[in-house]
Amino acid sequence: MQLNVDPKLQLLRALIPGESVTLREMRERTNMTESTLAESIAALSDVFPELETPPGALKLNASPDLLDPTDFCERLPKRLCTRVAQIDVFAVCESTNTAINMDSIGPNSMSVAIAEYQTGGRGRRGRIWTSGFAAGLCLTVAVRIAKGQAIIPTLTLAIGVQLASVLDAHLSESVLLKWPNDLILANGKLGGILVELSTLAEGDQLLRVGVGINCVAPQTSAMSGDLPALPPAALTDHARHALNRTQIAAELVTGIVDAFDRHSEQGFDVFRSQWQSRDYLKHQLVQVFEDERVRHGTAIGIDQHGALRVTTDEGEIQLMGGEVRVRRR
Repeated sequence: MQLNVDPKLQLLRALIPGESVTLREMRERTNMTESTLAESIAALSDVFPELETPPGALKLNASPDLLDPTDFCERLPKRLCTRVAQIDVFAVCESTNTAINMDSIGPNSMSVAIAEYQTGGRGRRGRIWTSGFAAGLCLTVAVRIAKGQAIIPTLTLAIGVQLASVLDAHLSESVLLKWPNDLILANGKLGGILVELSTLAEGDQLLRVGVGINCVAPQTSAMSGDLPALPPAALTDHARHALNRTQIAAELVTGIVDAFDRHSEQGFDVFRSQWQSRDYLKHQLVQVFEDERVRHGTAIGIDQHGALRVTTDEGEIQLMGGEVRVRRR
């Protein structure tokens, strides 16, 4: 398993909050070249305002809760370490889904990308996911799948069940699931799951499972879009104990892989009852947006194929796509 750490993250981890350090001293601490250091400072200054850059020096005005790449690797179970070919830990990247190094993923192997900040994080239907620097968990697990192996649409739902269970261990109340890919906590959006599938030149498929979780609530809604969004929710506001972001990141990656394996072997049936017990929309009045059409009804759960069931004045409908939001009375 190869671990690659972004020089920008190494730079931040080498700074002591409140201490002013000359650029020369920082090059000695990090073994960075002058150009790499300059590029790192420029990139961090754009996204992390607590990094002060007086002439010829650096000063960190806050103590960010940074990920620990080595600790992350050590927290992964051994059964995973033999399957993960590469782990990339970024201070800043466009998106962990696009930052995955496809060349590192051999047949039936995996790659992981984690970032402290994404400049172009995405959700479903092209929406933008935003979270403050080191204030969330942004990660992707990519799996290379042999040509011809089917990916069932219910995988997203299965991963949601597994991740909700992982997060419950750290929270004072349970995480709920909003069809098809949102994690809900205390009537707010805690995070989301984005599953993408692409075909490689050899005919194999690349499955990328991206996850974004709020550790600290953003000042505005984390997800952009035309439809009114749920208010943001965050782990720290409902935590039962002091949170270790590195530990939770390792648990989320493990949960994704475990859900993928179990879903591949046993299908969605083993997850369905758990999903139903966490169904945020069940028995709620909803609006369903399909293309240009808007329908109103009551959500009544999911069927065996993962479709959302909604009763309307015209009868029951089953949704495999589209947008659904709660309609307040």
